[in-house]
Parts: sequence; C-alpha cells; structure tokens
Amino acid sequence: MKTAIMQWWSYIRQYKFNSILWRNFILIMTLIIVPMVIISLIVYTHNDKDMRVEIEKSSFHELARIRDSFDMILFDVEQLSVRLKSDPDVIQLQSSKLSEPLKYDEAVLILRIQQVLQMVKLTSSYIDSIFIHSGFHDYQVTADAGGGLSNDYYHSWRNDQINRDQPYYWMTDQAASGDKTLLTFINKMSPGVEAQNGVGSIRINMNVQSLKALLGPTDQQQNVIILDEQNRIMFGRDTSKLNEKLEEADPALYRLVAEGFNSRIVKQDGREQVVSVQPSRSIKNWKYVSLVPLEAYHAERTRIIELMVVVLTVSAISSIVLAFIIAARGYRPIRQILSLIEHKDNPFMMLNKDSATTSWNETGYILSNISNSFHQGQNFEVKLKEKYELLRKAQAIALQAQINPHFLFNTLETINWKVVRLTGRNNEATQMLLSLSTLLRLTLETKEDLVPIRKEIEHVRLYMEMQMIRYKDRFIFDCQVEDRLLECRIVKLTLQPIVENAIYYGIKHSPHKGIIRIRIFTREGVIVVRILDNGIGIPSLAVMQLNESFRRDHLQENEHIGLRNVNQRIRLAFGEQYGLTVRSRAKAGTIVEMTIPLLQAGANPVQG
Repeated sequence: MKTAIMQWWSYIRQYKFNSILWRNFILIMTLIIVPMVIISLIVYTHNDKDMRVEIEKSSFHELARIRDSFDMILFDVEQLSVRLKSDPDVIQLQSSKLSEPLKYDEAVLILRIQQVLQMVKLTSSYIDSIFIHSGFHDYQVTADAGGGLSNDYYHSWRNDQINRDQPYYWMTDQAASGDKTLLTFINKMSPGVEAQNGVGSIRINMNVQSLKALLGPTDQQQNVIILDEQNRIMFGRDTSKLNEKLEEADPALYRLVAEGFNSRIVKQDGREQVVSVQPSRSIKNWKYVSLVPLEAYHAERTRIIELMVVVLTVSAISSIVLAFIIAARGYRPIRQILSLIEHKDNPFMMLNKDSATTSWNETGYILSNISNSFHQGQNFEVKLKEKYELLRKAQAIALQAQINPHFLFNTLETINWKVVRLTGRNNEATQMLLSLSTLLRLTLETKEDLVPIRKEIEHVRLYMEMQMIRYKDRFIFDCQVEDRLLECRIVKLTLQPIVENAIYYGIKHSPHKGIIRIRIFTREGVIVVRILDNGIGIPSLAVMQLNESFRRDHLQENEHIGLRNVNQRIRLAFGEQYGLTVRSRAKAGTIVEMTIPLLQAGANPVQG
C-alpha cells in the first residue's frame, strides 16, 4: 500500500501537462464527470415535474386506501340493517301491536332485541346507536331502552322518512344531545296491517369523529369529503357543511370534481392543493374527494433535492479519484519501460549486448518480448483446445440455466392468471400446481444433460396440460413416437421451448382452433423430431434468417430464449451436423424439425 502511494506521488510530482498520464487523467475525468453533470442537470430539471406526478399518484392511492376502509364500514352497516330487518323478533315487533303495559312475552321480545343490539354495539366500535322504530304507536327499541318517541327530535325522524320515497337512504344529523355529528343509515320496514303511524325503520347511527379514527393514519392537513349521488356532503372535516350540496358549499371544488379526473395539483384558495377523486365501490354514485396542501410534501421534495446534491458531490469526488487511478494504472507499464531505459543496469541491455544492432529503443524491447511470447504461446495451444471443450460444456449448462427460469416464470404467470379468476374452488388451480410440481421434479432432479425421449415427452405433456387449462378448447395436442425410440437419449428441455414458441407466436394469434403435433421417427440412421402447428406462420424472409442463424456457431446471448438456444444446445451436445430446421408459410403454419443421433441409453454423444 505504501509503495503504491509513493508511486502515485511520484507520478504527480513528475507530471507534465503534455504527458500521457496527464492527458489520460483529463480525458477519463471528462468522460466520467461531463455526462454525470449533464444527467444530473436533466434529472434536476425534470425532478419537480416527476415529483408532482408522484405526489398526485401518492394522494390518489392514499384516497383509495381510505375509500376501501370507509366502503367496508358502510357496506357492513347496510348488511347489518338487512340482518336486523329479517330478524324474527324485529318482524314481530313491526307487525304486532304492543299492550300497555307490556305483557310478559312482549317484554321478553323487547329484551331479546335489546340483547342483539348490545352485541352489535360491542362488536362494531364505529356504531354510536341503533334505533328500531315500529309503526305502532311510534314505539322504538334501542340497546338500552324501549318506548314511545318522547320529543320533537325523534318525531322529526318519522317525518323525514315519511317524506322520502326511498326504501333506504343515508343522511347526516346531530345527536339529540347536540354534542356529536352522526352519519346515519335508515332502512324502512313494511308496516303491519294495523299500523297507525306509517312505516317503521331501522336507524343505525355512526359517530363521525369515531369514523375518522377508524380510517387509519392520515395526514393532519388532509381533508377527505364523501359525496352522495346528489353531491351532498356526507362526511368531511367541516361538520357545519354536512348535508349541503357541494356546488353550494364549495363551487370551485364542485367544478373540479365535475371534470372527472383522478388526481391533480390545482391552485385553490390562493395555494396549491392535491385534489384526488375516487368512486365508491359499495354505494352507487358516491364519491370520495381528498384535498391535501402541496406544502405537506415540501419536506420530501427538499430531502430528495438534498440527496441529489450529496450524491452528485460524492460522485464527482469519486470520479476524480477513479480517473486518477485508471490513468495511473494505464501509465504504469510506460513508466516501467522508461525506468528500464533510464536504469544503468537495464536487463534489456544485457539481452542485447551481443546484438549487432547498436541502437536500442522501447519498440525493439517490446518486439523482442512479443517474439518470446509467440514461442511460449505455441506451448499453450494444446491446453487451449482442452479448455475449449470444457468451455463448450459450460456454455451448454449456461444455456440450460437460462431456459429453466424463463419457463418457470411463464408457468407461474399462468397459474397466477387462473387462480385470480377462481371463485372459491381450487380444482383447476390444484391441477396446475400438481402438474407444475411433477414438471419441476422432472426438470430439477434429473442431473444428466441427456434424458430418455420418454421423459422429455412426459415433460411436454405436463406443460401442455397446464396450457390446456389456461386456453380451454383453444388447441389440440397430439404426440406419436415409435416405441423403440422411447429410451433413446435427447438433450433435456428441448421440446418444451419449441412447443411454447408454437403456442405464443403461432396459435395464440390465429383465429382458428390450434393443432400441435409431435412426430418422432428415424430417417437415414438419425432420429427426427417434427413439431407441427397450424398457427399464423412465419414470413419467408424471417424463416431464411432463422435457418441461417442456426448455422452460426456463436451464442445468441442478447436474444430471447427460444429456438436458437435449443439449436445451440443440440449442436454442443451432438455436433454441428445436428440441430433445427424451420419450414413455414405465412397463415399456413410452421414445421420445426430436429435431428439428433440414434443414441441408446448409456452411450456418450459424439462431438462433431
């Protein structure tokens, strides 16, 4: 470490502005820093716009979370009213006239209803109170009491529900004590035959303040407004505007909501605000509106800008150090050559003291070493051939490792697509998982590169079972193989990519019912595997290019997993005379033909 530092210091101390070290340092530093500064300026320029878009998305997703929480509560309340409405005791209370005073069985009936209401309040913390109102004598039952409507406040309920035609509806109201705001759901009940005072109802009251606490963590500056189908404010921070129509309470916001956007930063009341709108999923035509001042996000924006400055500074310093290290390391061989020239005991001079040439320079020394290296290189030629064979095997393993994750990804995507669409039953999904499990076992537990054709056919059949579940009645699969070839060897995982290619690039885009056929037979002493499909086919020019690429020996590292890599694996395993050939016509289907040697179990492949 100390020696390296001393060397670098000597480079700095002895530098010249026209030296290779200095020029390389300036060039490398310029190539690193200039693009970095330009990119940073572009990022900084667009940062505000991107941040505003992210803020809009964040506000929209936060409102979606609040919407889902609130919708769940509202849906539960509506379902609770339906359950109470269908309760036999509630039905009897609504359809029977009570005595004054109450008889024993009537008192027991009221007590049972009260016990149900008490249980509901215990299990639903957001419920403030529940009133069951009977049409007979304006009698009502709560969790704690029962009796007639005793004051004008409760009489206003009856008048309100008489004046409304809807069988059920939402409204906001103040509690009788006037100390809290309620969000109320009223579900009317059909009157009894002898009812004297109109229909009864089930009235479920929720405390607005309690509802705000149940919505989870929200920004203190955020104002969430809930609008019903008539654009009346049913929920919001300002309780004085509840039950008002939005066009009257806030005309500017009403015009914004009417535009139908999802989330937008607008200037309202002299400051920028993030306004987001989400439709309710449980109550038809209800909307959720969120208003958040843009200042609430300034801390995050400032933090990102400061982070960019820190990253740019650190990157600049690192670039200078890195540029000097690269320049110094590149200059080191030249410095060594110069040291040999300057040193009196130069070993080069010892090498050339018997030479007839009197002049000497760096080029002669380099040429001398190149000549020596050439002779040494001949000694490595045999070892290089051996290493080349090992490399070919490594390439085959790498190609196989590429194919397996790609296939697993497509399979899991299919299973996910299917499971999402299941409605409670796992029959098809279970079948797909079972097939995938068996398929994985065949793929991963087989250590050899060559497997019997029987196992490769089994692998393809499992894959096709899963595809047929996904594409019901979309295509027909048929496989025929000569019995004597079942135990012959084939490169593992070569049929499935070809079949997959036929499905996704041929049959999937065809308007006709697909057909995939596999035929395995012998021809002139070799095994021929023919895969046919009636898909959309391949243009003739593309077929020529594909067959030409099959004849190239280099790997297609930057291309998608498919026919080229299958062809390359076959050539690596059996020789260049084997591989794939494609025949196709547009709109007429495709034939992929694979040729492999007739190799029995236990035999080794012959490299070509």
